[in-house]
Amino acid sequence: MTWQYGKHFQRAQSFINWLQGKQTAHITEVHVHHTFKPSHQNFNGRNHLALQNGMRRYHLNKGWRDIAQHITIFPDGHIVTGRNINVPPASATGWNDSDQDNRHPFMFEMIGNFDMGFDRLEGKQLETAIHITKYFYNKKAGIRFHNQLLINGKSPKSCPGTSIGYQWFVGLVKGFTPTIPNTTIPNYSSPKKPLMQFLKLTNPYTKNDSVKAVQQRLGVRVDGVYGPITAKAVIQFQNAFGIVVDGVVGPQTLKVLNQPPYRGIMRRGSRGQLVKVIQLKIGRLVVDGIYGLKTEARVEQFQRKHKLAIDGVIGKNTWNQIFLN
Repeated sequence: MTWQYGKHFQRAQSFINWLQGKQTAHITEVHVHHTFKPSHQNFNGRNHLALQNGMRRYHLNKGWRDIAQHITIFPDGHIVTGRNINVPPASATGWNDSDQDNRHPFMFEMIGNFDMGFDRLEGKQLETAIHITKYFYNKKAGIRFHNQLLINGKSPKSCPGTSIGYQWFVGLVKGFTPTIPNTTIPNYSSPKKPLMQFLKLTNPYTKNDSVKAVQQRLGVRVDGVYGPITAKAVIQFQNAFGIVVDGVVGPQTLKVLNQPPYRGIMRRGSRGQLVKVIQLKIGRLVVDGIYGLKTEARVEQFQRKHKLAIDGVIGKNTWNQIFLN
């Protein structure tokens, strides 16, 4: 049985089942891409093959031997086959392993523009991407994002999008089970509704309900505008929890905002970035990072209000009340 271009599968497992007996090449890595164009707005739920054919024409007009990718993953999680899996992809210059040893990467494109502020990788599309990657990962293939395929020491593009964290994606692959919640990932257990959108300082400023949710978590004024004050609070939060400090509410920051890990007892005399986060969160304090008498008194007020043991000390119960309720 041979590979066929344009085969349409509704589920990742159906594609994997069909693949058996057709793959002779050894897959060394999985290369993860987003299309940028077409994006989610170009998909109408019925035009899978039309979009695939459009990309194929574009690639052939560039002088390539075929469409670049081996498969395309659509917003509904469906798959359409592309270049023969036994032929190296057109993934990135210098990374395609185009010799004759029958060893090369497997490349997939996800329909969408997953740079921050645009499409969101979620639900069935994410599930399919993770499922396909896990299939090859279990066969000892590595995982690379397009933006890691350096050309002359530089990343050629943001692909597969600035809203998708590599460690987050690989973590999902390693822990994959057949069902992923049909919501934007990360989705972490918490009494609060998880934050859903990646955010950063832009010009003009981003303004929406996702910003309000972030502001509520941080304890800054809730106006729905992701401006310098909110960005500063995000940086402070990142410093406190050992997250990459970039002022961007990306996958790693979202994870910790959704469920900040308990960092041990804090009391009068404690100092540092985490104290600043606490001071900002409980409010009505100078944010100086010093757990002094005023901070202790404010913690006692907070404990009294929430019917906790009143000792001015932030133990696990007080921590959970501050961050998780």
